Amino acid sequence: MITQLYIRALGYNFLRRNYTSQRKLRISIIMAYSSGFLHAMGWNRRALSLLGAWPEINDTIFDKFRALCCGLWISFVVCIPLTASMTIFWGDLDAMIGCLFINGPVMLAVVKILIFLYYRREIRILIEEMNHDWYVSRNKEEHDSMMKFGKISRFISICSVILGSTLLISFIIFQIYSGMTLRNQPNNFDPRLSVGLLYPVYLPYNTDKKATFVPTWMAQCITTIFSITMYAGFDAFFSTVILHVCGQLAVVGLSIRNLYSQENSLNIIEFQKQFSNAIKRHQELNNLVNLIDVLSSPILLPQMILCTIVFCFQGYMLLNSILEYSGFNKPFILQTLFMVIYICYTVLHLFVYCYVEHECYLDLLRKSLVRITLSTSPITHDCGPP
Repeated sequence: MITQLYIRALGYNFLRRNYTSQRKLRISIIMAYSSGFLHAMGWNRRALSLLGAWPEINDTIFDKFRALCCGLWISFVVCIPLTASMTIFWGDLDAMIGCLFINGPVMLAVVKILIFLYYRREIRILIEEMNHDWYVSRNKEEHDSMMKFGKISRFISICSVILGSTLLISFIIFQIYSGMTLRNQPNNFDPRLSVGLLYPVYLPYNTDKKATFVPTWMAQCITTIFSITMYAGFDAFFSTVILHVCGQLAVVGLSIRNLYSQENSLNIIEFQKQFSNAIKRHQELNNLVNLIDVLSSPILLPQMILCTIVFCFQGYMLLNSILEYSGFNKPFILQTLFMVIYICYTVLHLFVYCYVEHECYLDLLRKSLVRITLSTSPITHDCGPP
């Protein structure tokens, strides 16, 4: 295990030095995003730019620390108060589960912001490589192959934004209704909790007055937008990057196939040059995959574990609401609707990596590279008379 980590670290350092030497040249040549890159990235760039997580070419100090400010905002407005409220909820299983299944994804969103902040330079390398690949002139078959994966990336990002917006609206409506219901039943909640807010948490100040209630409610609403945006934006971004690598591998496979079909019309020097370029490009993509692995590994396993736990909590709360409310009254409908949307949102981001990394990547290798190698006869080239 230690040896594998050491080898990955060596490869990562070599990759970073290699791309750093090419970065200034590419920045001087390419100062704008290509239309293909913007199409494939979908709404990810705008969503991450909202939080300052998107690394621009001409980053300022404000841009670099805006993501840190968003992470601290989420931590102090929601994460810390929800964690402190666990002492009040202790002993009440339903309340503790309701607190944990909200606090877990919010804390995960903070970790994702910190990853984008810490690896800002490396993420910029990924963006520049993707943008550069879309600027390269290609034939129609190679461009269509890239657009195939670009459309999938755009579909994932758009679905993520739409589902996140739906979750935000349903969460606000449900919490407002729940807060109004609890305020009319003062004996059913702990007086130390700030009831009526989006998150009924423990706060060190009184929120009964309008002067403190409205700013706190607005702060929690903004925090919810930040959390949902970062939670979805991180997954959609890396899904787009992985799918882009899949598209580039497909292009390499097409270039090898075309090279094989044209072998008799090429001289030995041109054939070796093009074949060498294909091998070098494949190695560059391997290095890019290693960089993606370094950036996504710290969060992938914790997210899978947390999503599984949260999914169990959601099932428990949904079953509990069915047993608590008799008939299809308004509280049951609102809570069930919110839970169904939340479950769909969690499941989407739980399986998006599984789909992208397993189905697309392995299927692509099997169909475009292995099939080309195994289904064709050995490449022979006429070197001329001896």
